[in-house]
Amino acid sequence: MNILSNWGSRINNFLNKPQPEHTRLDKNFNKLPQSQARKDVQDLNHAIEAAGSIANPSRYRLYQIYTNILNDPEIYSQIQSRFNKTFAKDFKLVDKNGKEDAEKTALFKTSWFRNFMKYALEAQLYGHSLIQMGDIQDGKLSEITLVDRFHVKPELGLVVASSFDVVGVDYREPEKAAWNIEIDECGLGVLLKVAKILLYKDMILAANVQFAELFGMPLRVGKTDMQNQTKIERMKNMLDNAGAAGWMVVDETELVEFIETTKGNGEVFQTILTYIDNQIAKVIQGQTMTSNNGSSKAQATVHEGVAEDYAEADQRKMEFIVNDLLIPKLIKHGYPLKGLTFQFDTSVKTSLTEKFTWVKELLNTGKYEIPEDYIIKEFGIPVIKSDIKPAVPVAPNQDEDTAGNF
Repeated sequence: MNILSNWGSRINNFLNKPQPEHTRLDKNFNKLPQSQARKDVQDLNHAIEAAGSIANPSRYRLYQIYTNILNDPEIYSQIQSRFNKTFAKDFKLVDKNGKEDAEKTALFKTSWFRNFMKYALEAQLYGHSLIQMGDIQDGKLSEITLVDRFHVKPELGLVVASSFDVVGVDYREPEKAAWNIEIDECGLGVLLKVAKILLYKDMILAANVQFAELFGMPLRVGKTDMQNQTKIERMKNMLDNAGAAGWMVVDETELVEFIETTKGNGEVFQTILTYIDNQIAKVIQGQTMTSNNGSSKAQATVHEGVAEDYAEADQRKMEFIVNDLLIPKLIKHGYPLKGLTFQFDTSVKTSLTEKFTWVKELLNTGKYEIPEDYIIKEFGIPVIKSDIKPAVPVAPNQDEDTAGNF
């Protein structure tokens, strides 16, 4: 009875393995307020200097800027477009012979693995991701969380309570490292390459709005006797109640002029904004025409190929991360993954339309039969084999065919 009890205890320990409390890295953070004030290029330069400090490197100011620029619709769209190609790609776990283990693959068809891929891909944007594993419950990983980047100092290998602390928890210490995966891109991330132009974009947008406010609606000028306060107040009320457009009150003898540039319709702003958006697209996806307007189908095809190259590179990198970093740690925590390799499915997908065309052409040859269960499974069309042979078309009578012709 004791033997059975001991085995039961061992199995329970295998299926349920809580993360030791002292290995948790996301405790006791003193979070600093996130400033939403507009940043400029000087702020960016100071942030880069702080991140590169020898004595106390801090990415706090830099990550504040990153957080702000990620609110830009263009860069958000470009990042989602690139990452979604990896999220949407089928994957599998295979043995040494390349045969898929469907049962083990199902262990990764979970929300925690989707989050893991997201945090791993984001390391390219920020330069670093420290991903923490949660408890093992019923033989499965319960969750994956990202350790707040504002509290991670990759240069020192520390997780700190406050962003500017010089001492903290060594997350590379073996016992703690068993519960986290560090993805270090050895830099400050791709976002640094677009940060400056996005800061300029913010200023240009503000200037464009101001331009529209000044010149987008006609200015109403009311002339009156400026020595008569009653007339002045009456004119103000008249203009104020006549609509939302700007207005001013001047003396009858005064002259107000608006000197417009040759680009009076704001084209210069749109030209710069288009340039900035194109640069963002080039940095994130290597091209512009799959997201912005293109000039020809041939060029768009080439650009689409470049975007696919970027996506394939992300997928190859993800395979290395999962196989070299994630799976070994999952095995240590009881996952039955020994001898298995994670890989994305690179087989060419065939559309239903193409398959249907092939089936029809094969049947038309009269040399092949297609199994009923294949047609039902592939096309969802319930079919029953018929013994009735199709009627053979009769050749038209020669006399009838030529009748009436001269």
